[in-house]
Amino acid sequence: MSRLKADTVGRSTTYVCEDMDAGLPLHAHPPGSGLEHDVTCLTGELLVFVHPHTMYRLRAGDRLEFDATLWHSVRPLIEGTSFVNTAMQEQEEFHSVLNSPHNSQDWARKFDTQMLET
Repeated sequence: MSRLKADTVGRSTTYVCEDMDAGLPLHAHPPGSGLEHDVTCLTGELLVFVHPHTMYRLRAGDRLEFDATLWHSVRPLIEGTSFVNTAMQEQEEFHSVLNSPHNSQDWARKFDTQMLET
């Protein structure tokens, strides 16, 4: 499964990873598109990977500002993890449950916690 609940209102999209395979696959946003965003962990824990080799572990309440024009992905470390992406501009309202696998490579699944920036 890869069930990712998504709710977009205004500039914020809230995601709930309903299983451990759900998340956001590697993607990037065009510079100046207004789609650039930060990531805030609401519940649980998640891993934000920023290509080529930077990983951040976020726990409930942690917020990460980064260059979202770089390739990045998000995956849960705990089932049921929720997070919000806040974009630079308003988005069209959207509510759905997506089939959205995070598609992390094996090396990213077996991360070394000492490599993580928190």
